[in-house]
Amino acid sequence: MYGNIGNGGLVVELRNSSVFSDFNRLWFMNSDNEFIYYSDGSSHFLCRYNENDLGGTAVLQKQCTNITLHDDRLYYINENDRRVYCCLRDGRSDELVINDTVKEFVIVEKGYIVYVSKSGDIKNCDGVIVAGVNPVRLCATSDKLFFADGSNNFALSCIDLNPVGDSLIHRIENAVPSYINSMGQFIYFTNVLEGNMLFRLDTETETILKICGESAEYPHIIKDNLFFWNGRAWKYLSLEGGMAKEV
Repeated sequence: MYGNIGNGGLVVELRNSSVFSDFNRLWFMNSDNEFIYYSDGSSHFLCRYNENDLGGTAVLQKQCTNITLHDDRLYYINENDRRVYCCLRDGRSDELVINDTVKEFVIVEKGYIVYVSKSGDIKNCDGVIVAGVNPVRLCATSDKLFFADGSNNFALSCIDLNPVGDSLIHRIENAVPSYINSMGQFIYFTNVLEGNMLFRLDTETETILKICGESAEYPHIIKDNLFFWNGRAWKYLSLEGGMAKEV
C-alpha cells in the first residue's frame, strides 16, 4: 500500500473491487474497506467517499498531499507549510507530527516515519540524519529503504534502516528507476535505462528480472497483481510477470 502512495495512490481496493483514478479528481487514495480517503484534485482537501457518497465529503479542509493511512490515522503533508500532520479518519484530532520541511515521507513496517528534508537529507522521525543524499521515490521493505539517488545519477540505491546515524548507501547496478514499489522481499520498478519497462529486484539475492516488456507508469500493487498505466489505459499482470492485460 505505502509504495502505491509514492506513485500517486491512483489504484485502490474497496470491498474486493479495484477503484481507478481518472488523474483529475482522486489522488493518494487509501482504503479501510469502508471508505476511500483521498486528496481532491481540485481543492486538495482530504476527502472520503464510498458507494453511498460518490460525491465525496471533505473531512479536513487543508490542502493535503502524500496521504497515508496507518492504523487509525491519516498522515499527510500540508501543502502550505510542508510539515507532516496526522488526524483520525473523520478529520478530528489533527496534530503536527514532523516539524520540518518535508519533500516526501514513507511509513516503514515498524511504524515510524522516514522522510526527505528540504536539504535533501533522509531523516527519521526524530530528525536524525540517516543518509545525506538527495533522493526521490522513497520505498521501504521491512529493513531497507530504496530510492533513486539524486546525487548519483538517480541510480536505484538502498540503505539499511536498522543502524542509527549515517548508513552506508548501496547502489544497485544497471537500474535507474522512474517509479518504485514493493511487496515482501521484492522491489518493482520501471527502469529508465530500459525504456521504462517493469523489472523486479529480489532484495535478498539482488537478482533483477524483467517482468514486462511494455513501457509503464504509476505501478500499483493490489494483492497478487501489479497495475500500471501505459499512456492510454490501465493494464495489469501477475507479480511474477508475463503478458499484461487491459483492465
